[in-house]
Amino acid sequence: MIRRSVTGVLAVLALLLPVNLAADMVFAVVGEEGEPFETFAEAWVAAERSGRRVEARDIASPPATFRKVEGPFNLTEYGVNPGAKRELPAFESDVPFTPALLDRDPQSLSTNELIAVGFDAPRNPEGIPALQSFLRNNPSHPKRQLANLRLARRLMGRKDFEGVRTALAQVSANGSASEKAMAEVLTAYTKLYQESYADAYTEFCTVACNTTLSDDIRIDAMRRAAGAAYADRNLVEAFRSYSQLKEAPVSNALKAEAAKELAGLAFEIKSIKGEGDWEEVRAYCQRAKAMPGASRAIQATCELMYLETFFNEERFDECLTLAETFIGEYSDIRREWILAKVWKGVCLAKLGRFVEAEQALSPLLSETVAADEKFGGQEPLAKAAYWLAWLAMQQGDMIARDRYLTFLETNHPESPEYLQSGWIRDAVVPASN
Repeated sequence: MIRRSVTGVLAVLALLLPVNLAADMVFAVVGEEGEPFETFAEAWVAAERSGRRVEARDIASPPATFRKVEGPFNLTEYGVNPGAKRELPAFESDVPFTPALLDRDPQSLSTNELIAVGFDAPRNPEGIPALQSFLRNNPSHPKRQLANLRLARRLMGRKDFEGVRTALAQVSANGSASEKAMAEVLTAYTKLYQESYADAYTEFCTVACNTTLSDDIRIDAMRRAAGAAYADRNLVEAFRSYSQLKEAPVSNALKAEAAKELAGLAFEIKSIKGEGDWEEVRAYCQRAKAMPGASRAIQATCELMYLETFFNEERFDECLTLAETFIGEYSDIRREWILAKVWKGVCLAKLGRFVEAEQALSPLLSETVAADEKFGGQEPLAKAAYWLAWLAMQQGDMIARDRYLTFLETNHPESPEYLQSGWIRDAVVPASN
Protein backbone atom coordinates (compact mmCIF):
# COMPACT_ATOMS: atom_id res chain seq x y z
CA MET A 1 0.00 0.00 0.00
CA ILE A 2 1.09 3.59 -0.54
CA ARG A 3 1.19 5.90 2.41
CA ARG A 4 0.83 9.67 2.00
CA SER A 5 2.04 11.03 5.32
CA VAL A 6 5.83 10.74 5.20
CA THR A 7 7.29 13.95 6.57
CA GLY A 8 10.43 15.40 8.11
CA VAL A 9 13.08 12.94 9.14
CA LEU A 10 10.89 10.01 8.13
CA ALA A 11 10.91 11.32 4.58
CA VAL A 12 14.69 11.40 4.48
CA LEU A 13 14.87 7.85 5.78
CA ALA A 14 11.95 6.48 3.78
CA LEU A 15 14.10 4.41 1.44
CA LEU A 16 15.27 2.47 4.48
CA LEU A 17 11.73 1.69 5.66
CA PRO A 18 9.40 -1.10 4.51
CA VAL A 19 7.70 -0.30 1.23
CA ASN A 20 4.21 -1.57 2.07
CA LEU A 21 2.97 1.10 4.45
CA ALA A 22 -0.65 1.62 5.53
CA ALA A 23 -2.70 3.60 3.04
CA ASP A 24 -5.23 6.23 4.01
CA MET A 25 -6.97 6.71 0.67
CA VAL A 26 -7.74 5.10 -2.67
CA PHE A 27 -8.70 6.56 -6.05
CA ALA A 28 -11.55 6.06 -8.48
CA VAL A 29 -12.67 7.44 -11.82
CA VAL A 30 -15.85 9.46 -11.41
CA GLY A 31 -18.78 7.69 -13.05
CA GLU A 32 -17.08 4.28 -13.27
CA GLU A 33 -18.05 1.40 -11.03
CA GLY A 34 -15.85 -1.34 -9.65
CA GLU A 35 -12.81 -1.60 -7.43
CA PRO A 36 -10.74 1.52 -6.76
CA PHE A 37 -7.17 2.09 -7.90
CA GLU A 38 -4.38 1.99 -5.37
CA THR A 39 -2.56 5.04 -6.75
CA PHE A 40 -3.54 8.37 -8.19
CA ALA A 41 -1.30 7.79 -11.22
CA GLU A 42 -3.22 4.63 -12.16
CA ALA A 43 -6.56 6.37 -11.77
CA TRP A 44 -5.31 9.36 -13.78
CA VAL A 45 -4.37 7.09 -16.67
CA ALA A 46 -7.84 5.50 -16.68
CA ALA A 47 -9.53 8.89 -16.38
CA GLU A 48 -7.53 10.34 -19.25
CA ARG A 49 -8.67 7.50 -21.50
CA SER A 50 -12.33 8.01 -20.65
CA GLY A 51 -12.30 11.81 -20.49
CA ARG A 52 -13.32 11.83 -16.85
CA ARG A 53 -11.73 12.94 -13.60
CA VAL A 54 -10.21 11.25 -10.57
CA GLU A 55 -11.88 11.11 -7.19
CA ALA A 56 -9.92 10.46 -3.99
CA ARG A 57 -11.65 8.43 -1.29
CA ASP A 58 -10.62 8.18 2.34
CA ILE A 59 -10.66 4.63 3.69
CA ALA A 60 -10.42 3.07 7.11
CA SER A 61 -8.83 -0.11 5.79
CA PRO A 62 -7.57 -1.15 2.36
CA PRO A 63 -9.86 -3.14 0.06
CA ALA A 64 -9.15 -6.78 -0.62
CA THR A 65 -8.19 -6.09 -4.23
CA PHE A 66 -7.45 -3.08 -6.39
CA ARG A 67 -8.37 -2.29 -9.95
CA LYS A 68 -5.46 -2.60 -12.36
CA VAL A 69 -4.62 -0.41 -15.33
CA GLU A 70 -5.80 -2.07 -18.51
CA GLY A 71 -2.80 -2.87 -20.71
CA PRO A 72 -2.60 -2.69 -24.52
CA PHE A 73 -1.24 -6.18 -25.12
CA ASN A 74 -3.13 -9.42 -25.74
CA LEU A 75 -0.84 -11.98 -24.13
CA THR A 76 -2.71 -15.06 -25.35
CA GLU A 77 -0.31 -18.03 -25.38
CA TYR A 78 2.49 -15.88 -24.02
CA GLY A 79 4.58 -17.68 -21.42
CA VAL A 80 2.94 -21.06 -22.00
CA ASN A 81 6.20 -22.39 -23.36
CA PRO A 82 8.79 -19.60 -22.99
CA GLY A 83 11.57 -21.70 -24.49
CA ALA A 84 9.73 -22.39 -27.72
CA LYS A 85 11.02 -20.71 -30.84
CA ARG A 86 8.61 -19.93 -33.64
CA GLU A 87 10.97 -18.01 -35.85
CA LEU A 88 11.82 -18.31 -39.52
CA PRO A 89 13.60 -21.40 -40.82
CA ALA A 90 17.27 -21.00 -41.60
CA PHE A 91 18.10 -19.92 -45.12
CA GLU A 92 21.37 -21.63 -45.91
CA SER A 93 23.23 -21.95 -49.18
CA ASP A 94 24.81 -25.09 -50.52
CA VAL A 95 27.86 -22.92 -51.20
CA PRO A 96 29.66 -21.60 -48.10
CA PHE A 97 30.45 -17.93 -47.95
CA THR A 98 34.07 -16.96 -48.64
CA PRO A 99 35.52 -13.43 -48.90
CA ALA A 100 36.58 -14.22 -52.47
CA LEU A 101 32.93 -14.08 -53.52
CA LEU A 102 32.89 -10.37 -52.68
CA ASP A 103 35.44 -9.66 -55.42
CA ARG A 104 33.10 -10.91 -58.12
CA ASP A 105 30.32 -9.04 -59.89
CA PRO A 106 26.98 -10.19 -58.42
CA GLN A 107 25.74 -10.79 -61.98
CA SER A 108 28.35 -13.52 -62.36
CA LEU A 109 27.34 -15.41 -59.21
CA SER A 110 25.17 -18.52 -59.19
CA THR A 111 21.95 -18.65 -57.21
CA ASN A 112 23.63 -20.42 -54.30
CA GLU A 113 26.56 -18.00 -54.39
CA LEU A 114 24.13 -15.06 -54.29
CA ILE A 115 22.45 -16.66 -51.28
CA ALA A 116 25.81 -17.11 -49.57
CA VAL A 117 26.79 -13.47 -50.10
CA GLY A 118 23.33 -12.03 -49.45
CA PHE A 119 22.80 -13.85 -46.17
CA ASP A 120 26.29 -14.41 -44.83
CA ALA A 121 28.46 -11.46 -45.92
CA PRO A 122 29.75 -9.93 -42.70
CA ARG A 123 29.48 -6.34 -43.89
CA ASN A 124 26.01 -5.00 -44.51
CA PRO A 125 26.42 -3.16 -47.87
CA GLU A 126 27.99 -6.13 -49.66
CA GLY A 127 24.95 -8.32 -49.17
CA ILE A 128 22.53 -5.84 -50.73
CA PRO A 129 23.46 -6.17 -54.43
CA ALA A 130 23.62 -9.95 -54.07
CA LEU A 131 20.12 -10.09 -52.62
CA GLN A 132 18.80 -7.73 -55.28
CA SER A 133 20.32 -9.92 -58.01
CA PHE A 134 18.87 -13.05 -56.41
CA LEU A 135 15.40 -11.49 -56.36
CA ARG A 136 15.63 -10.31 -59.97
CA ASN A 137 16.84 -13.68 -61.22
CA ASN A 138 14.55 -15.93 -59.17
CA PRO A 139 10.93 -14.69 -59.38
CA SER A 140 9.50 -18.01 -58.15
CA HIS A 141 12.19 -19.28 -55.77
CA PRO A 142 10.64 -20.78 -52.57
CA LYS A 143 12.95 -18.68 -50.41
CA ARG A 144 12.18 -15.43 -52.19
CA GLN A 145 10.34 -13.80 -49.28
CA LEU A 146 13.09 -14.77 -46.86
CA ALA A 147 15.44 -12.90 -49.18
CA ASN A 148 13.12 -9.89 -49.08
CA LEU A 149 13.19 -9.98 -45.29
CA ARG A 150 16.97 -10.13 -45.22
CA LEU A 151 17.15 -7.32 -47.79
CA ALA A 152 14.83 -5.20 -45.64
CA ARG A 153 17.08 -5.75 -42.63
CA ARG A 154 20.17 -4.72 -44.56
CA LEU A 155 18.51 -1.68 -46.13
CA MET A 156 17.30 -0.59 -42.72
CA GLY A 157 20.92 -0.42 -41.63
CA ARG A 158 21.52 2.06 -44.45
CA LYS A 159 18.36 4.03 -43.60
CA ASP A 160 16.93 3.28 -47.05
CA PHE A 161 13.41 3.21 -45.67
CA GLU A 162 11.72 3.35 -49.04
CA GLY A 163 13.61 0.23 -50.06
CA VAL A 164 12.63 -1.38 -46.77
CA ARG A 165 8.94 -0.66 -47.39
CA THR A 166 9.14 -2.07 -50.91
CA ALA A 167 10.74 -5.32 -49.73
CA LEU A 168 8.32 -5.75 -46.83
CA ALA A 169 5.31 -5.08 -49.07
CA GLN A 170 6.35 -8.10 -51.13
CA VAL A 171 6.49 -10.25 -48.01
CA SER A 172 3.14 -8.99 -46.72
CA ALA A 173 1.51 -9.79 -50.05
CA ASN A 174 3.16 -13.13 -50.85
CA GLY A 175 4.82 -14.56 -47.75
CA SER A 176 3.84 -17.36 -45.41
CA ALA A 177 2.25 -16.65 -42.04
CA SER A 178 5.62 -16.71 -40.26
CA GLU A 179 7.22 -14.53 -42.94
CA LYS A 180 4.38 -12.01 -42.68
CA ALA A 181 4.82 -11.97 -38.90
CA MET A 182 8.49 -11.10 -39.30
CA ALA A 183 7.52 -8.39 -41.78
CA GLU A 184 5.39 -6.88 -38.99
CA VAL A 185 8.43 -6.89 -36.71
CA LEU A 186 10.60 -5.12 -39.27
CA THR A 187 7.82 -2.64 -40.06
CA ALA A 188 7.69 -1.70 -36.39
CA TYR A 189 11.45 -1.18 -36.27
CA THR A 190 11.30 0.90 -39.45
CA LYS A 191 8.83 3.27 -37.79
CA LEU A 192 11.03 3.43 -34.70
CA TYR A 193 14.19 4.24 -36.67
CA GLN A 194 12.28 6.91 -38.58
CA GLU A 195 11.27 8.39 -35.22
CA SER A 196 7.59 7.95 -36.12
CA TYR A 197 6.92 7.04 -32.52
CA ALA A 198 3.11 6.95 -32.56
CA ASP A 199 3.17 4.57 -35.53
CA ALA A 200 5.96 2.54 -33.93
CA TYR A 201 3.85 2.14 -30.79
CA THR A 202 0.93 0.82 -32.81
CA GLU A 203 3.11 -1.56 -34.82
CA PHE A 204 4.94 -2.95 -31.78
CA CYS A 205 1.61 -3.53 -30.04
CA THR A 206 0.59 -5.61 -33.06
CA VAL A 207 3.82 -7.60 -32.82
CA ALA A 208 3.41 -8.17 -29.08
CA CYS A 209 -0.05 -9.64 -29.67
CA ASN A 210 1.05 -11.99 -32.47
CA THR A 211 0.89 -15.54 -31.12
CA THR A 212 2.90 -16.94 -34.06
CA LEU A 213 6.03 -15.17 -32.82
CA SER A 214 8.39 -16.43 -30.13
CA ASP A 215 8.06 -15.15 -26.59
CA ASP A 216 11.36 -13.29 -26.73
CA ILE A 217 10.24 -11.31 -29.79
CA ARG A 218 6.97 -10.47 -28.08
CA ILE A 219 8.78 -9.36 -24.91
CA ASP A 220 11.01 -7.10 -26.97
CA ALA A 221 7.95 -5.70 -28.74
CA MET A 222 6.30 -4.85 -25.42
CA ARG A 223 9.40 -3.00 -24.29
CA ARG A 224 9.69 -1.20 -27.61
CA ALA A 225 6.01 -0.25 -27.60
CA ALA A 226 6.35 1.27 -24.13
CA GLY A 227 9.49 3.15 -25.12
CA ALA A 228 7.91 4.43 -28.34
CA ALA A 229 4.87 5.70 -26.44
CA TYR A 230 7.15 7.55 -24.03
CA ALA A 231 9.23 9.00 -26.89
CA ASP A 232 5.94 10.23 -28.36
CA ARG A 233 5.26 11.88 -24.98
CA ASN A 234 2.14 9.75 -24.62
CA LEU A 235 2.33 9.21 -20.89
CA VAL A 236 -0.99 7.36 -20.79
CA GLU A 237 0.02 4.64 -23.25
CA ALA A 238 3.52 4.40 -21.82
CA PHE A 239 2.07 3.89 -18.33
CA ARG A 240 -0.38 1.26 -19.60
CA SER A 241 2.41 -0.60 -21.40
CA TYR A 242 4.86 -0.63 -18.51
CA SER A 243 2.11 -1.57 -16.06
CA GLN A 244 1.23 -4.66 -18.08
CA LEU A 245 4.88 -5.52 -18.64
CA LYS A 246 5.51 -5.37 -14.89
CA GLU A 247 2.70 -7.88 -14.27
CA ALA A 248 3.52 -10.17 -17.23
CA PRO A 249 5.33 -13.53 -16.84
CA VAL A 250 8.73 -12.00 -17.63
CA SER A 251 12.09 -11.98 -15.84
CA ASN A 252 12.54 -10.19 -12.53
CA ALA A 253 15.03 -7.87 -14.22
CA LEU A 254 12.45 -6.81 -16.77
CA LYS A 255 9.78 -6.38 -14.08
CA ALA A 256 12.18 -4.11 -12.17
CA GLU A 257 12.90 -2.10 -15.30
CA ALA A 258 9.17 -1.64 -15.88
CA ALA A 259 8.69 -0.58 -12.23
CA LYS A 260 11.47 1.99 -12.59
CA GLU A 261 9.81 3.40 -15.71
CA LEU A 262 6.48 3.59 -13.88
CA ALA A 263 8.18 5.60 -11.14
CA GLY A 264 9.55 7.95 -13.79
CA LEU A 265 6.11 8.30 -15.38
CA ALA A 266 4.51 9.03 -12.00
CA PHE A 267 7.21 11.70 -11.59
CA GLU A 268 6.29 13.27 -14.93
CA ILE A 269 2.55 13.04 -14.32
CA LYS A 270 3.18 15.20 -11.26
CA SER A 271 5.92 17.50 -12.60
CA ILE A 272 4.57 18.06 -16.13
CA LYS A 273 0.83 17.47 -15.84
CA GLY A 274 0.55 18.82 -12.30
CA GLU A 275 -1.44 15.77 -11.20
CA GLY A 276 -0.85 13.61 -8.13
CA ASP A 277 1.49 14.21 -5.23
CA TRP A 278 5.17 13.83 -4.54
CA GLU A 279 4.74 11.35 -1.71
CA GLU A 280 3.12 8.93 -4.12
CA VAL A 281 6.03 9.42 -6.53
CA ARG A 282 8.41 8.56 -3.71
CA ALA A 283 6.41 5.41 -3.00
CA TYR A 284 6.75 4.38 -6.65
CA CYS A 285 10.52 4.93 -6.39
CA GLN A 286 10.69 2.84 -3.23
CA ARG A 287 8.78 -0.01 -4.78
CA ALA A 288 10.92 -0.11 -7.91
CA LYS A 289 14.14 0.00 -5.89
CA ALA A 290 12.92 -2.92 -3.76
CA MET A 291 12.04 -5.16 -6.72
CA PRO A 292 13.92 -8.49 -6.63
CA GLY A 293 15.40 -7.93 -10.08
CA ALA A 294 16.48 -4.34 -9.54
CA SER A 295 20.08 -3.83 -10.64
CA ARG A 296 22.34 -1.33 -8.97
CA ALA A 297 21.79 1.04 -11.89
CA ILE A 298 18.00 0.82 -11.46
CA GLN A 299 18.36 1.41 -7.73
CA ALA A 300 20.48 4.50 -8.42
CA THR A 301 17.90 5.87 -10.85
CA CYS A 302 15.13 5.37 -8.30
CA GLU A 303 17.08 7.05 -5.54
CA LEU A 304 17.95 10.01 -7.75
CA MET A 305 14.29 10.55 -8.66
CA TYR A 306 13.43 10.13 -5.01
CA LEU A 307 15.75 12.94 -3.89
CA GLU A 308 14.55 15.16 -6.74
CA THR A 309 11.00 15.00 -5.39
CA PHE A 310 12.18 16.90 -2.30
CA PHE A 311 13.77 19.58 -4.49
CA ASN A 312 10.48 19.98 -6.33
CA GLU A 313 8.76 20.52 -2.99
CA GLU A 314 11.45 23.07 -2.05
CA ARG A 315 12.54 20.88 0.83
CA PHE A 316 16.16 21.70 0.17
CA ASP A 317 17.64 20.50 3.47
CA GLU A 318 16.25 17.01 2.93
CA CYS A 319 17.25 16.97 -0.72
CA LEU A 320 20.78 18.02 0.22
CA THR A 321 21.08 15.23 2.80
CA LEU A 322 19.93 12.65 0.29
CA ALA A 323 22.21 14.02 -2.44
CA GLU A 324 25.26 13.81 -0.19
CA THR A 325 24.39 10.23 0.74
CA PHE A 326 23.85 9.36 -2.89
CA ILE A 327 27.21 10.82 -3.96
CA GLY A 328 28.96 8.65 -1.40
CA GLU A 329 27.14 5.46 -2.38
CA TYR A 330 26.83 5.60 -6.17
CA SER A 331 30.08 6.93 -7.59
CA ASP A 332 30.13 3.91 -9.92
CA ILE A 333 26.83 4.93 -11.56
CA ARG A 334 28.17 8.02 -13.29
CA ARG A 335 25.03 9.23 -15.08
CA GLU A 336 23.07 9.62 -11.86
CA TRP A 337 26.10 10.45 -9.72
CA ILE A 338 27.10 13.58 -11.63
CA LEU A 339 23.55 14.93 -11.57
CA ALA A 340 23.34 14.27 -7.83
CA LYS A 341 26.47 16.44 -7.46
CA VAL A 342 24.66 19.20 -9.32
CA TRP A 343 21.64 18.89 -7.07
CA LYS A 344 23.90 19.13 -4.04
CA GLY A 345 25.31 22.43 -5.28
CA VAL A 346 21.91 23.81 -6.23
CA CYS A 347 20.45 22.91 -2.82
CA LEU A 348 23.35 24.68 -1.12
CA ALA A 349 22.67 27.73 -3.29
CA LYS A 350 18.97 27.66 -2.44
CA LEU A 351 19.85 27.45 1.25
CA GLY A 352 22.03 30.57 0.98
CA ARG A 353 25.29 28.67 1.51
CA PHE A 354 26.92 30.37 -1.46
CA VAL A 355 30.58 29.54 -0.85
CA GLU A 356 29.84 25.85 -0.37
CA ALA A 357 27.59 25.86 -3.42
CA GLU A 358 30.35 27.29 -5.61
CA GLN A 359 32.82 24.77 -4.22
CA ALA A 360 30.40 21.97 -5.11
CA LEU A 361 29.54 23.18 -8.61
CA SER A 362 32.67 24.75 -10.09
CA PRO A 363 34.73 21.50 -10.35
CA LEU A 364 31.95 19.98 -12.48
CA LEU A 365 32.71 22.30 -15.40
CA SER A 366 35.96 20.43 -16.05
CA GLU A 367 34.10 17.12 -16.35
CA THR A 368 33.39 15.43 -19.68
CA VAL A 369 29.86 14.06 -19.90
CA ALA A 370 29.06 11.54 -22.62
CA ALA A 371 25.65 11.43 -24.31
CA ASP A 372 24.65 8.31 -22.35
CA GLU A 373 25.56 10.05 -19.09
CA LYS A 374 22.81 12.66 -19.35
CA PHE A 375 19.97 11.59 -17.10
CA GLY A 376 16.60 12.27 -18.69
CA GLY A 377 18.32 14.25 -21.45
CA GLN A 378 19.43 16.88 -18.94
CA GLU A 379 22.75 18.68 -19.38
CA PRO A 380 24.36 18.52 -15.93
CA LEU A 381 27.20 20.89 -16.87
CA ALA A 382 24.74 23.43 -18.26
CA LYS A 383 22.79 23.23 -15.03
CA ALA A 384 25.98 23.72 -13.01
CA ALA A 385 27.08 26.72 -15.12
CA TYR A 386 23.66 28.33 -14.85
CA TRP A 387 23.68 28.16 -11.06
CA LEU A 388 27.30 29.30 -10.84
CA ALA A 389 26.33 32.37 -12.87
CA TRP A 390 23.40 32.92 -10.53
CA LEU A 391 25.69 32.62 -7.50
CA ALA A 392 28.16 35.10 -8.97
CA MET A 393 25.34 37.55 -9.68
CA GLN A 394 24.07 37.22 -6.11
CA GLN A 395 27.54 38.03 -4.81
CA GLY A 396 28.15 40.93 -7.22
CA ASP A 397 31.02 39.21 -9.04
CA MET A 398 30.19 40.23 -12.61
CA ILE A 399 33.44 38.92 -14.06
CA ALA A 400 32.71 35.43 -12.77
CA ARG A 401 29.08 35.77 -13.83
CA ASP A 402 30.10 36.58 -17.41
CA ARG A 403 32.64 33.74 -17.43
CA TYR A 404 30.00 31.19 -16.50
CA LEU A 405 27.48 32.63 -18.96
CA THR A 406 30.10 32.45 -21.71
CA PHE A 407 30.76 28.81 -20.81
CA LEU A 408 27.04 28.16 -21.04
CA GLU A 409 26.67 29.92 -24.41
CA THR A 410 29.76 28.29 -25.91
CA ASN A 411 29.17 24.73 -24.76
CA HIS A 412 25.40 24.41 -24.32
CA PRO A 413 23.71 27.00 -26.57
CA GLU A 414 20.57 24.89 -27.04
CA SER A 415 20.10 23.90 -23.41
CA PRO A 416 17.11 25.14 -21.40
CA GLU A 417 19.57 26.67 -18.96
CA TYR A 418 21.12 28.87 -21.64
CA LEU A 419 17.73 29.86 -23.00
CA GLN A 420 16.66 30.89 -19.49
CA SER A 421 19.90 32.68 -18.55
CA GLY A 422 19.19 36.07 -20.11
CA TRP A 423 17.63 37.42 -16.95
CA ILE A 424 20.83 36.75 -15.00
CA ARG A 425 22.79 38.99 -17.37
CA ASP A 426 20.06 41.61 -17.65
CA ALA A 427 19.23 41.73 -13.96
CA VAL A 428 22.57 43.31 -13.04
CA VAL A 429 22.93 45.83 -15.87
CA PRO A 430 23.35 49.21 -14.12
CA ALA A 431 20.38 51.48 -14.60
CA SER A 432 21.20 54.46 -16.81
CA ASN A 433 21.02 57.93 -15.27
